Amino acid sequence: NDVKPRVPPPHYQEVWEDNSSFLFARQIYSLEFFKFVQEILKESYTLLPSLPHETRYLTESSMTRISAKIVLEVLAHAYYNDPIKALTEQLSKLVSSSEAAANELLNYTLEDNFMSVMKILLKCPEKETRSAVGKLISEVVVKLITPGRPETFSFEIVDEKKGAPLY
Repeated sequence: NDVKPRVPPPHYQEVWEDNSSFLFARQIYSLEFFKFVQEILKESYTLLPSLPHETRYLTESSMTRISAKIVLEVLAHAYYNDPIKALTEQLSKLVSSSEAAANELLNYTLEDNFMSVMKILLKCPEKETRSAVGKLISEVVVKLITPGRPETFSFEIVDEKKGAPLY
């Protein structure tokens, strides 16, 4: 009797997809990846002062957007969040030294009406993550909204389902 077990195709496909997403998440959220990103950011920040003014603004904006994506969209949702403090500190250094970076980070967070940040601050179970992201956002606000500045920044956070302000 040569009976070979056979998994039905729908079950096989479901297990295959589940395993694939597990392996993908494991690669994305690996400590090595975040250390690599942190080293790239550190090196980039050291190069900024030597860049010409025209190139520096664009580079700061790009670095800010990349850092924000990593911190707010990837790392904040990871199960292993040890690197978040170091990466938010790197981003904080850039924001505190550059108004362009602070503007870019504020614009980035407002693209979805601040909802990605609100989800982290209100729903994330990891205290370290909430604290690091909250500190970063407060540094942006302090950098951009200071007494004596002629510009006034205002925005409202809107509930997408209701179309009404959240406050």
